[in-house]
Amino acid sequence: MNTQDLKTFMENLWDARGMTVPGLGEIVEVRCKYGDDLQATFEDSNGEVSLWDGSELYERWPLMFT
Repeated sequence: MNTQDLKTFMENLWDARGMTVPGLGEIVEVRCKYGDDLQATFEDSNGEVSLWDGSELYERWPLMFT
């Protein structure tokens, strides 16, 4: 894992409120977690809410913001 890429990903995630991610939904909230991770709250078109850690999003979709 490239730490600079992770840092850039987390900075982009922090500013991503309102962004729609196909398959996950709209990012409705981003919060800091204990330590050095973020947590994004997604809401899909059916109103279902899911929580994803920033580190998990980076692991699965490292090019989400490119």
